[in-house]
Parts: sequence; structure tokens; C-alpha cells
Amino acid sequence: MSRSGLSRLAACALLGVWGSGCAGHRAAELRDRGERLAFGIYRGVLETDGGTEVRFRLLLYAAPPDALHAEVLGPVGGALWIVDAGGGRLAVTDVAGKVAYAGPADSGAVERAIGVRATLPDLVAALLGGRALPGPLEMDRAPPGASGLPLIFEVREGRRVLRLERRRLRWTRPSGQVGTGAPPDGLPVEPVSNLPALEGPAFVRSLESEGAQAPF
Repeated sequence: MSRSGLSRLAACALLGVWGSGCAGHRAAELRDRGERLAFGIYRGVLETDGGTEVRFRLLLYAAPPDALHAEVLGPVGGALWIVDAGGGRLAVTDVAGKVAYAGPADSGAVERAIGVRATLPDLVAALLGGRALPGPLEMDRAPPGASGLPLIFEVREGRRVLRLERRRLRWTRPSGQVGTGAPPDGLPVEPVSNLPALEGPAFVRSLESEGAQAPF
């Protein structure tokens, strides 16, 4: 798991069990009709290969088969990083840097964006239903047999650990893209292959500079 990806994933909430079909389009339809979507507010801990630990807040949403929206939150609730995916596409927005990265959501792009080398359908299935992720990743999820937004979600690879603990649910009307994989309007867009695959210490510094590990 890359540092930047883990924290970006740490920036969002997940939920939404809409069965099969194009979940990204379904999310866009709900947003356009002004309906509320369920997001999870998470407390996250990232442990890097070098033994550094950073804490953060995350807003997360997910729906089958591959819709995902995550935001790493700053101390006053604004997003530092935004990951949005759906319909086989993925977009990552560096809010402070005012740039977005977008492209096909293959496993390499997902690893750059959230630090987990897996396909989006596999990742969403693990989050919402507890399906095992491909090795060498190890995963714990609670409650283990229930569908929907988990209370605890932990992914490990060697010494790297990402742990999310759900604090509460929030129903809200999103103001931007959710589950479409489209970058926001008005920002320069680079290929997702240009997204920096930052490692632990660099990611920690980026969070600390924005105060993202402030308690809540």
C-alpha cells in the first residue's frame, strides 16, 4: 500500500447496497434528483513501512459494483484529497495543488490512488461485504458477515497497515461528483499514471502540513 493512496482512501465513507448494474450512473442520478446518499465518517490510522503512524479523518461512500467516493478531511471538514470512481473510471483530486488525475481504473491506478493493489469491484466487495482481497493483502472487517458499511476495516501488507473505524453515518446531498470517476470541472487534468505514488513519510508530511490528523 502506498502512503498517499492509503490516506486518500482514508478520506471518505462508504455505503450503498443497490444490487447490480451501473452504480456510478445510479449515484449520479440520485445526486441530480437531490436525494440524500449515506456516507460513513471514519477515524483512520496509517502505519508506514518505516514505523511512522499518522491519524486522519475520512468520509467514505461505496456501492456495487465499482462506485467509490472518498475524501481525506482537514481539521475543519474540508477535503485535502478526493478519490472518485465508477464505471471503470477513476479520478483523484489534489485540492491544495488544484490538479486532478483521471483515467481507467485498472489495479495499478487503484494502487496509486488508495494504496491497495486490487480492482475496484474487488475493493468495493471487500468494503461492503467482506470478500477477501487478493494476496499478499490481508484484511479484517467487522462485523464479518454483515453487508453495508463496516464498523472496522483493516488492510495489511507487511509492516504497512491501514485501519478505519466508523464513528457515525451521515445522510447528505452531495454537491459534486459521486461514483462517476469523472474529475471536477475547472481543474487541469493529468493522466492517472502521473499521480505521484508517494511513500509513508511523504504522505505523513502532507497530512501534518494541513492539520489532517487533528482529533475530532
